[in-house]
Amino acid sequence: SGDGPAIDGAGNLYLATSNGGFEGNSEFGDTVLKLTPNLKVLDYFSPRGQLSFDDNKDLGSGGIMLFTAPGGLDLAVQGGKLDALYFVKQASFGDHSDPLAPMAPYQVIEDVAGASYGTPAYFDNTIYTHGSHTVLKAFKVQGNSVIETPVSEGEIESGNPGDRLGGTSPIVSSNGLENGIVWELNNDGWKTNGRAILYAYDAKDLGKLLYSSSALLGDRAGPSVKFTAPLVIDGKVFIGNNKQVTVYALRN
Repeated sequence: SGDGPAIDGAGNLYLATSNGGFEGNSEFGDTVLKLTPNLKVLDYFSPRGQLSFDDNKDLGSGGIMLFTAPGGLDLAVQGGKLDALYFVKQASFGDHSDPLAPMAPYQVIEDVAGASYGTPAYFDNTIYTHGSHTVLKAFKVQGNSVIETPVSEGEIESGNPGDRLGGTSPIVSSNGLENGIVWELNNDGWKTNGRAILYAYDAKDLGKLLYSSSALLGDRAGPSVKFTAPLVIDGKVFIGNNKQVTVYALRN
């Protein structure tokens, strides 16, 4: 939610839709779309076909991410409210011979990642994702496929009791492939104007929490805004809060 489309090297756009009608021509509810720069449909992937499009189980609740697997295959990954990560080939999303039938993805990981309201991150052949009411997880990519069991996990859940929203859009900073840090912004306090919390993890082991803005009084961020993510640039971390921006940097 709140995520923009992804764009490949040719300028094609990738995005996912939410509930709506579907007939594979001009209606594409709960579908991953590949569009030309002029917004013409090049390809589509509909994991549910013509099934139950008005049940609030949006595929488009999360953002799409493009990446190249170490085996050389260009893939796209899309989450959603169904606790599944769908992987499709960027070059061809699948079989359209029966446009009303559910389509088979290149790969799917189910019942592990949680419902998605953010966009995954990719670093050093690893996908980082944090679904609702679960913890930050890392999935290793080997060859042209993704290992379905996380190689590491954080310990901090995101999501309020009785509220299906939660999770984050992780961001990775590094020096080349060294010193990788996974940043995420916990906005669980958005309903009550509670403060956002910035976390930093070791990219090689999410069990190692490197930083929490809640640990020191002077590091506290401003009020939460749901679906926001940190921006890391020039050694600083910027986070958007309610009516303010909080900036973090190393102390002298």
